[in-house]
Amino acid sequence: MKVNTDGVLLAAWMNVAASDSYVLEIGTGCGVMAIMAAQRICGLKKAPLPYQAETRVDAVEIDMFAAMDAEYNFRRVEGEFGEDIKLNIINLPANDYAAVCGTKYDLIFSNPPFFSNSLKNRDPYKTLARHNGTLTQSDIIRISLMLLVQGGRLALILPVEEAERFKKKIEFLQRAAKEGDNFLALSRECHIKTTPNKEPKRLLLEFVYLPCGSALPVAEEDILTIHNENGEYSDKYKSLTGDFYLNF
Repeated sequence: MKVNTDGVLLAAWMNVAASDSYVLEIGTGCGVMAIMAAQRICGLKKAPLPYQAETRVDAVEIDMFAAMDAEYNFRRVEGEFGEDIKLNIINLPANDYAAVCGTKYDLIFSNPPFFSNSLKNRDPYKTLARHNGTLTQSDIIRISLMLLVQGGRLALILPVEEAERFKKKIEFLQRAAKEGDNFLALSRECHIKTTPNKEPKRLLLEFVYLPCGSALPVAEEDILTIHNENGEYSDKYKSLTGDFYLNF
């Protein structure tokens, strides 16, 4: 699978912190988003801040060949980040990993498969990456509830309709939460438009994992347009992704 705009947007937009000790990507593909996360955290660690712990970026990938690509890419770049950041590939289905994982994460992010009932690609590897038969929205929510630390974040990019469906599931779980249950709450969202005159095609979402009894945060809302009317990349898109594109 090639590097795509969705993945670049998510990895550039989501909140990261120098204090993030454990970060998890679900469905890493070739590993580019995990590498971007490591690059951003590395940049923050260079600031004159108090003691910063080592960061481990774990990347789960179900497909063996994609995992091999990610492992190769991780080893190519890891030396650039010094001893404080480690990239780790895990060739397992996300649900299987969550069942045996003993780690709690500060940040979980994913550009997940979102096709449900559409025609599948003849290429089985593209079908695996794009169709949610092996990783549903409910799986992502369950894994996040299992593996996030209190105050941890979940970041996703989804088509608008799928994103709205995901938000409704989160809201249902909030209403159904019992005393003592922690829950996810929307903290940020950004509508992605390809051009100024088109409707948003994607939605960037970030949720925070809160303890029982917490007040719901007021979600920050934003709009990002990728191209101007003349077809050139917008200044806002360049500002967000400029650290990762060689031609900006």
